[in-house]
Amino acid sequence: MRVLLIGGKTLFPQPTGADAHVVLAKPAPPGELLATVHLCRAGLTPSAASKSAALTPRHRTVLVVDDSEDAQDLICDCLSSAGFTTRSALNGKQALDQLMDMPAPGLITIDLMMPEMSGMELIGVLQSYRRLARVPMLILSAVVVPEAGRLPGVEYLSKPFSNDDLVDTVKRLTGTT
Repeated sequence: MRVLLIGGKTLFPQPTGADAHVVLAKPAPPGELLATVHLCRAGLTPSAASKSAALTPRHRTVLVVDDSEDAQDLICDCLSSAGFTTRSALNGKQALDQLMDMPAPGLITIDLMMPEMSGMELIGVLQSYRRLARVPMLILSAVVVPEAGRLPGVEYLSKPFSNDDLVDTVKRLTGTT
């Protein structure tokens, strides 16, 4: 896949494969260019519709990214009971694929140890993509990564955690009550 920088409108064609390409208008913001390159390397093509989707500050949708379906179910059930809408992905690549086809969620929960794309890799890509950089991220992991707590817009909740702690943290990060 090629990323072309040319003048004019920003275009995100849908074809994939070796001959596919993404066109960004010059000057492309550095974060948008870097994020587009990461998406292309992951085999994903951003769509024009997802680029224009805006983040609603009190949005109650949470994307749960965890390679354990059992953990996903527990987190989604807990947040659904608290009035949140949930979506889930089994790894960072699946999360990026979903995020390209949906409005920005109010929060993304991220496990660190996942196949294909780790939680830290996902956070790096999300923070470099302008539309998603403002989405709060909550690491839910038994693995302690000291630098994770120092990343802007990223908080950490250690597994195991109580349902109350999870809901309270999600409400605080999404600005909901």
